[in-house]
Amino acid sequence: MKSSVSVVDLSSGVVSDYRPNVPTLDFPAALSADASEVSLDGIGLLHFAGADGGGVTERTRSSPVSVRRQDEPCFILADAEDRDEHGWQIYRLCMLEPSA
Repeated sequence: MKSSVSVVDLSSGVVSDYRPNVPTLDFPAALSADASEVSLDGIGLLHFAGADGGGVTERTRSSPVSVRRQDEPCFILADAEDRDEHGWQIYRLCMLEPSA
């Protein structure tokens, strides 16, 4: 198994390396087109801005970044200490860095 996985932050374009077991979340279908982050509360509910402009809450599951495909946008826990105004963890929109 690789010791790190290169990931592109789709909002900033910055490439960072993460441990293979860092959690990621699936891309929600109802997500606003301009949203670049979502929040995960302590009971596994995902909170984000919906395409209709309203807030959306839905159940989600996490998967390690090591199982993601290169063409699959997802959300990654970039910093476990990064929290929103509710104290929920923030996940950033990303994609695996294409192989050279």
